Amino acid sequence: MKFASNKRIYLFTVTILLLLLLLLVLPLKNHFTNVEASSNDYQIRMLEVTENGVSELASLNTGISDLTIDTMSMKRFVALRDDLDGRYDAVYIGKGTYSTSGVSGKDHNTKAVMNDITNLKAKEITDYFINKGLYVIFHKQPFSTPTQNGILYKTFNTYQALTPKSNVLFFNDSELNTFISELKKSNSTYLSKMKQRPQLEITNKSQIIEYGSTVPKIYTPGDELTFKFNVSNVNLGTNPILVKLYLGLDKSTKMTEDQVVATTSLSTSTTGEIKYKLPKTYSGLLYWKLEAVDSLNQKSLSDFTIGTIQFKGKKTVVNVLQILPDGNNDSKLINNELVMDPSYLQNVSKDYELVIETKSMTQFNEYIKSKENSTPKYGLNGTYDMLLFGFRDVYNEKALIDELSSNAVLNFINDTKQSVMFTHDTIYIASNNKSSQWINKFQGIAGQTSPQSNLGLNAPSTSTSVTPVNDGLLTQYPFNLSEQDDKNKVANTHNQYFTLDLEDSTVIPWYNITGSNRDINDSWNHYYTYSKGSVTYSGTGHIIGTSYNRTQATSFPKWEQKLFVNTMYRAFTGANHAPEITVHTPMDKSIKPSYQNQLVVSYTVDDWDLKDKNLFTSIKFKQNDNVITGYTMNEKAILSGETVTQTFNNPLPAGGNLQIEITARDRQGAISTKTINVTVQKIESNLTIQRTQSNSTVEKGNPITFTYTVTPNAVPYLAVDPGEQGIEDLVISNVQFEEKFPPNLEFSDPLPEGMSKSGTLSEGYTLSKNLGNINYKLTESNNVKSYTPINNSANTFSLTAIPQEKKTYLLDNSKIYYDEIHAATSSFPGSNAPVSSLGIANDYSIFMLENIDFPNNGFTNNWRIAAGGNINIASFSLGGSLTNADTTATVVAGRNLTLNGGSMKGMAYYGGNITAPAYLINQTQHKDNYIDFAEVGKKLKNRSLYYAALPETSKSTDLYQTITLKGTDPKLNVFHLNPTNGSINSLSIDTPSTSTDCCQYFRGKCNHQQWHQHPYRCKQ
Repeated sequence: MKFASNKRIYLFTVTILLLLLLLLVLPLKNHFTNVEASSNDYQIRMLEVTENGVSELASLNTGISDLTIDTMSMKRFVALRDDLDGRYDAVYIGKGTYSTSGVSGKDHNTKAVMNDITNLKAKEITDYFINKGLYVIFHKQPFSTPTQNGILYKTFNTYQALTPKSNVLFFNDSELNTFISELKKSNSTYLSKMKQRPQLEITNKSQIIEYGSTVPKIYTPGDELTFKFNVSNVNLGTNPILVKLYLGLDKSTKMTEDQVVATTSLSTSTTGEIKYKLPKTYSGLLYWKLEAVDSLNQKSLSDFTIGTIQFKGKKTVVNVLQILPDGNNDSKLINNELVMDPSYLQNVSKDYELVIETKSMTQFNEYIKSKENSTPKYGLNGTYDMLLFGFRDVYNEKALIDELSSNAVLNFINDTKQSVMFTHDTIYIASNNKSSQWINKFQGIAGQTSPQSNLGLNAPSTSTSVTPVNDGLLTQYPFNLSEQDDKNKVANTHNQYFTLDLEDSTVIPWYNITGSNRDINDSWNHYYTYSKGSVTYSGTGHIIGTSYNRTQATSFPKWEQKLFVNTMYRAFTGANHAPEITVHTPMDKSIKPSYQNQLVVSYTVDDWDLKDKNLFTSIKFKQNDNVITGYTMNEKAILSGETVTQTFNNPLPAGGNLQIEITARDRQGAISTKTINVTVQKIESNLTIQRTQSNSTVEKGNPITFTYTVTPNAVPYLAVDPGEQGIEDLVISNVQFEEKFPPNLEFSDPLPEGMSKSGTLSEGYTLSKNLGNINYKLTESNNVKSYTPINNSANTFSLTAIPQEKKTYLLDNSKIYYDEIHAATSSFPGSNAPVSSLGIANDYSIFMLENIDFPNNGFTNNWRIAAGGNINIASFSLGGSLTNADTTATVVAGRNLTLNGGSMKGMAYYGGNITAPAYLINQTQHKDNYIDFAEVGKKLKNRSLYYAALPETSKSTDLYQTITLKGTDPKLNVFHLNPTNGSINSLSIDTPSTSTDCCQYFRGKCNHQQWHQHPYRCKQ
């Protein structure tokens, strides 16, 4: 009879998610003067826009101490993207013609043309000032000519002629002087109406360390920002003040309500506080804005303060594909120090890396064609974060892009919101008609519009210097390039061919070309670098061409190389990125037993884009790429960083290969899919184990109860070891529960009876419990035999855990051990092992794990022999006591079998080669692995641990290496063998036929010549 192997069942994994309630918050710099409000003095802020940028209100700087005026030209005003709402108390637009005329020929002096306001900026003045009751003051000159047909005239002349408003004023020179004089009076009615907005002061701003400070600070996820503030010039009795904290990745783009991360309301006190723990996002800069809004007032007047902090989170790794013009690799950004210093491409302290791959345009076209039907389509999304087309003079003539490739690039920009950088001479009408794809497909999406000025045609007025326009991430990080100085040098370049679309709020001019007689504030025409959403344009590349001298060390100045890096970095952070899925369980390529009737899927979805807090996720089960009906989790809304844990019934109870497809997407449609391959292995188990928990989610300090249920299953008759089939009573013995829990789960007393706990809270406790034995009875129903549990009720116990911190707890280390079903017979003294525990070895009088080697001596054994190695015997007599019916296996050799003369009843099986006389060949047969000696040997060696402790019951006699064993116990006789000189030449055993004999042989070897009297086992 066989005592089956010790088994263990692994319990399904469960993840406990602690719900964390987080508040969010964040700083900004700007091009306008930002004066903090005092609780005592109202600081009036006024915006002055004139045609040429020369102030007409300069005399106001004397006589009014609490007035700040920002003066700029109209061209600069329409190019800036700073937030006007809540920044100023009044706007003045000065005299001039504000010409709508376009450029004349190739004249780069554009100061007198294209000076009109944009519809975009006109609407901002209307919405943020006129409609909110704040002063907007115009000089009458721009409205004095009836033929004036510009946007400024059309938008605002109506307030002078048709629908005047008390807060919209029009002055000529004389009236303007009177206004200035009146404004300087302490009792001026004008002055009082310039003090309408709430005034916000952050009282602990020095504790929020600004990026670029002398003593720097790098913030990390979980760091807490605290804003203490005071709001003045308010009446809380009638109008409570709402204070909002915004967090963004670039101050040059207006912050929206989607970026509000924390709010508080002031209704009784003018002082308040907002705290915010920084979230997980990419390393770089974070821009914050704290705003106080008179929200119940119809005007919604506001004030705000901005700032910037440096942050280290997830390393920013940007995968860039540079598409080079055919036949020219001079502008490669890798392995080419004349174009890019390799040390600029990565920085440990600033936690970024730019990984650049290059393809020629021909290679790019071929790549897109080969990936047209792949998933994702075109092979770009998920492989690259940015496409860079450049650099070369007349690039579009030297890089003919196919229509299919053009569509792939548009898909990359529009559908997946990824980054593309166009460069010098990509958007222009070339002499080669084949280059028309660049204009037809990319002019609009690149932010360029009519009229076609052709200022850059034939490269007149080249330049090597640029000046900043807007200030933000592109000018500040990783390299801080914000300041205008003589280091702002670029490789020789020139204007481009179309007008920049400044009516588009997503178009952000970053640098303009300077030099010659250019109007440096003219971003319509003299743009050098700008962005439009995830698209960036750079005027770099003119010097690369047929006459380019690669030995020219100054080909791309260091400052311009740093700008390349900033541009690529900003393009990545400004683009959309798919969520990231981290699977906790099951692991890919893992194996699950089929008896595990439930399968837990647990994963966390993180979107490192700061704007993407709300995500969507779903689960599908597949087999052979076909969805298994009824085993899905329909798409559900989750928060970024949330852990999803779902329990499913095992979809493949009969076993098979399972694919678990997890999908996550953001609101822009960027999708991540992760497929986990699991092999469900068909394994029968006699026990079923299940764990449930009292709550699907828990919080720190709140108890959660785990309930375990161990249920015995009926065992098919044929599943029992053949040596034990038919025995009336069987047992599954020594059932042991064990689970190693993660750290910081405390367990409350009392524990279940018999439960033990080891380990520490910081390392994680291990809990174990002996569940005893399960008894089975042989039954028969409809002529089908099986073993059924005598007591069919489940063994149930519960544990109560108390989480000690906010985190995700993964429960994936639970086991049930037990000794498989076996005969419930008497045991060895001092052991739980039944006497039948030799298993298949019990059927053989000699069972060796290695060789039986008697080539020169007579060998007699009246029963069966088996060896895991070779058997080599001569002059033998085998199976003499076996009946004629016992012809199944008298001899079993795991490898080679050599029979040199003798007789045998039954058959001999071998796994290697046979050497035998002709008269015995018909009694031999080749059969691989007739007995799994490795597995049987492992089990027997485990049982020997019990045998070693058994006391000797009878003494052996040792006379000249002839051993005699005589015992009288009808059940068990134990002998300790310690032969003289370590050898046994003859062994005789005389015990009752009903007994089991245990011979503990401590050293030496068995040279048995003669075996008789009783079957026994020689253990070595």
